[in-house]
Amino acid sequence: MRIVYAILLTVLAIQISCTSQEQRIEKKIEMKQKAFLFNMQHFFSDAEYLLSFPLWFNDSVIAANGIKEIKRQIYRQAENEINDLREIRKYYFDPNGIVNELIIEEYYDDRMVGNLTIRYSGKMDEWGYMQEKIIEQNGVELAKSNFKIYEKEEYTDKYLVYRDAYTSDYLFFLKEQKFWGVLSVDSILNPSPNDYVVYGPPQNPVKRFQINNKVNESNVTEYSYHEKYGFVTNVVTDSYPFVNKRSFVYDLEGDFSYFVDSTFSENVYLNKCMSKVSLSKDLLPQSITHEHYVEGDNVGYVENEKFEYEYYTK
Repeated sequence: MRIVYAILLTVLAIQISCTSQEQRIEKKIEMKQKAFLFNMQHFFSDAEYLLSFPLWFNDSVIAANGIKEIKRQIYRQAENEINDLREIRKYYFDPNGIVNELIIEEYYDDRMVGNLTIRYSGKMDEWGYMQEKIIEQNGVELAKSNFKIYEKEEYTDKYLVYRDAYTSDYLFFLKEQKFWGVLSVDSILNPSPNDYVVYGPPQNPVKRFQINNKVNESNVTEYSYHEKYGFVTNVVTDSYPFVNKRSFVYDLEGDFSYFVDSTFSENVYLNKCMSKVSLSKDLLPQSITHEHYVEGDNVGYVENEKFEYEYYTK
């Protein structure tokens, strides 16, 4: 009988220990996840081309660290292992951590072949939209590029409407879940095949897609978030014939560690890319390494990104 009691007490002690450990881990995730620099649902994705929604950074982290400028250098490592500079982006921030200017420089053979300077005016509205003005533009044709500039058209209790400044296509946001569904989309918004519809607010989209013949969705991107803490965990993009699944990995303290992109076609695995972040002591990214794998675990090529910071004088 004593043996039975001893076993029960041991099991109970283990359960209590595991529960306490889980609670400590959850607390660490809650405390530390909020401190990451990038908004990962927007960074390293097509959302970086949405110039009217500069939501790429956590403004609280920018302001808390007094960051004035971030210089981002993007390289592709060639077969001879020499880093080939492809692009430089410079982000400038006001003291509140909001982007107020963006400079994009494109390079080929170490020579700048195009540049674009965007300056933001006024305040960012509650949905993350800001008006911008092109200050300088050389060799970059916005109408033919992936970059998008939107003009605000209409805000209602149900939806937000923006119009592409060059193509006149629309970008719709349905804010509340009770209006999500293809029948509601058609009756409320009546989008054309070239328009994009997004479920959820610009800051935390849930689903982004185009719609044809009123009911057929295409070019679908879906976002999953941690149920309790709200940080993004997965992004799946279905653009026929390819499906890309992006998974974000966080360590036990809640700090972002890396993300993996896996590409499939008709449920057949094709390749993957693993993107690893290197953090400084103050948890600011110093570099990102994108390793593109082909044929299993063989690395085909590597892209490197480096980050440099300038600060407001205290």
